Amino acid sequence: MADKITPEDLAYNRRVKKVVVETLFEVCETFYLHCVPHPDLYLGGRGLIDKEKEEGIVLVFGPYSARRLGWDERGIDCDMHFARWEPVHIPWECVHRAFDKPGQFLMQWVTMNVPEPTLRDASKLDQEKPASDAEPSADENPAQETPEKEPEKIIEVDFTKRKKK
Repeated sequence: MADKITPEDLAYNRRVKKVVVETLFEVCETFYLHCVPHPDLYLGGRGLIDKEKEEGIVLVFGPYSARRLGWDERGIDCDMHFARWEPVHIPWECVHRAFDKPGQFLMQWVTMNVPEPTLRDASKLDQEKPASDAEPSADENPAQETPEKEPEKIIEVDFTKRKKK
């Protein structure tokens, strides 16, 4: 690959990932995407935590972990369940690997960290929630605020210790 990423390279990379992920949504009930840090990756109020800021995050796409799923030429938009439902935007450029349910690699791609102006402000995705999914915000209920932030619980999966059948 050349030192300079052309717009054609970026468009081709997006198209390939989009087609493969569309197929995964149709064929697999549950699969995983490893997303590397990217300026346009948005994980609701949670964001990337600790080691995720360097190594990325593995997101689970299954019947109970993602809802309101949609994708276009820019990336995947959905709600994902962490401690609560959070709006998520995953640009195609940050999708690095896809795993199936047993943890086998399905695909591995080149990631491109080329910041482009986004079509919408990812920080405002919280405001796009439908009224039925709305949860009380911290502004509406100040009694829920905690002065100290508790450490987040992160589940780390180590596929290297998995026994082959």
